[in-house]
Amino acid sequence: MGDVGKAAKDWNKVPLRSSVHIRVLHQDYGWKVSDIWRQKYPALPRRTVAYHAKKDPADETEDLRKKNQGRPRKMSDADVRRLRRKIATLRESDDPNFTAVKLQNVCDLSFVSTKTIHRRLKENNYQYLNTRQKGILTDDDRRKRVEFCRKCERLVGDDLWLKAISFYYDGVNFYHKNNPFSDAVAPGAKVWRQPSEGLKVTRKGKKEGNNGKKVRMFVAMAYGKGVVMCEQFPPELTFNGINYRQFVMDHFPRALAKSTNPTQKLILQDGDPVQQSKQARLAYDELRCSIFDIPARSPDLNPIENLFHNVRRELHQQARKRRIEKESYDEYVVRVTKTINNMPKELVDNTIKSLPERISAVIDTKGDRSKY
Repeated sequence: MGDVGKAAKDWNKVPLRSSVHIRVLHQDYGWKVSDIWRQKYPALPRRTVAYHAKKDPADETEDLRKKNQGRPRKMSDADVRRLRRKIATLRESDDPNFTAVKLQNVCDLSFVSTKTIHRRLKENNYQYLNTRQKGILTDDDRRKRVEFCRKCERLVGDDLWLKAISFYYDGVNFYHKNNPFSDAVAPGAKVWRQPSEGLKVTRKGKKEGNNGKKVRMFVAMAYGKGVVMCEQFPPELTFNGINYRQFVMDHFPRALAKSTNPTQKLILQDGDPVQQSKQARLAYDELRCSIFDIPARSPDLNPIENLFHNVRRELHQQARKRRIEKESYDEYVVRVTKTINNMPKELVDNTIKSLPERISAVIDTKGDRSKY
C-alpha cells in the first residue's frame, strides 16, 4: 500500500481503494488513526487519514455531482427555438451570414454571454467556418440555372465544350499588398454556419479584401491550348463600356487566333454589366464573335473560375515560400501575369472536361450551388 500512498500524494487525491483500506483498518480491525498514518500512509496528511478512517461506508458509492448539477441554464428552450427561427430568417435576407454578437442582438438575448450563444450554436451543429465568396442565389436564379442546364443536356454534346467554344473568358481582380507574406499567412474571414450550408449560404465579396491597389486582369483559356489571353485592363482608365470596347478590339483578335476554334469565334462568359454593355456588344459584332451567355451568379458553370482559384492559391504559396515581405505594384503585376500564363494546360483541360458533370450537378441540386 506504500505505492498507493505515494500515488495519492502525487495526484493530491486519495484513490477509492486506499480510502476503503484506511476505513477497514480503523473500523473493522480497530487500528488507531496514528498507527495507520505512520505505518501505511505516511505520504498523506494525518487529517486526511483521519477523515477516511471515520468515513461512512454509505458515502463510498454516492456521486455528489448528481446532487449539484450546477446552475440552471439562463436560456430556456423557447429562447433556443427563437434562436433557430432568427437564423432561418437571416438566411433569407440580403446578408445571410452572421456573427454570434449579431444573432444575440436580433434575438434580444442580452441577458446571456456570447459564449453561451456559441454553445447553443454548436449544440445545433453550427461551426465557425470560412466564408464562401459567391453571389446569393434567389429562387429565380435557381430556376434559370436549371432551365439553362436542361437545355444544354438536350441540345448540345461534349463537342460544344471541347471543340466549338473558342475560349472561356472572364475578368478577375487581384489586390496588391505591400507585404504579401503577411497577407498570405493571415487567417481568412469566418462565419457561423453548418458544414452542409457551405454552397448555399454565400454572398458576393472580394476574397482578398479591398485594402490594396486593384489589378484588373482579363483572362481567356481554351481547350488544348491553355491560357490564350492574359491582359491587364489599364489602371488609369475608368472601367466602362467605351474603354472596354477598345480593350476588346485590341486584344481579342490575338486570343481568337490562338484559341481552340478561331473560325467560329464562340466565347463563353458571364453576365458582367460592362462585358454585356451596348459598347461591348458592338465590339463583339465588329469582330464577328458570338457570346455563349451563362446564367447570372453561376461561377460553377464557367470553368475559368477554377483557374482563378488556383492562381490565388499559387500567389499565396509563392509569398510564403519566398517570404515576400516587400513588393511594389509593378512587381506584383508581373508576378500575377506570369503565374496566370504558367498555369498547366492539363489543369485547363480537366476543368473544361468537367462541364457535363457540372451541368448534371446543378440539375440534381435543383439550381443550388454545386461542388465545382
